[in-house]
Amino acid sequence: MTEHTPASAVEAGAEVDEWHLHAADEHIQQAHGEKINSAVLLIAWAASIVLVLVVVGAVGVFFNYTTTKLKAERVESTALRSGYVQYRDEAEAKLDQTAWQNSAEERVRISLDTAIGKVVETYDD
Repeated sequence: MTEHTPASAVEAGAEVDEWHLHAADEHIQQAHGEKINSAVLLIAWAASIVLVLVVVGAVGVFFNYTTTKLKAERVESTALRSGYVQYRDEAEAKLDQTAWQNSAEERVRISLDTAIGKVVETYDD
């Protein structure tokens, strides 16, 4: 394993890498990230948290508004009901009528109350 000699330990007059040599007209490079401004970092962090909360809140409000609107349209709309009401009324009318179900087989449809009465009579016997 090779040892690394820090720059401060290099003897004066020792040969230095060409990369370290700068011309006199070049300005001195400034250190980056040498000083950390905690207040600016705290403000940026708080602003990003607030931004995330605002976006999540806005999405939540939009979702709630949209679902409430769609539920209201389903409940309050009579568009789907028209077919059902007609079908229900026809079925209820058939339950109270006496009519031929199939005349070839001599099958008759009777009202529900009459059918219930006949079934009860068979159990009484």
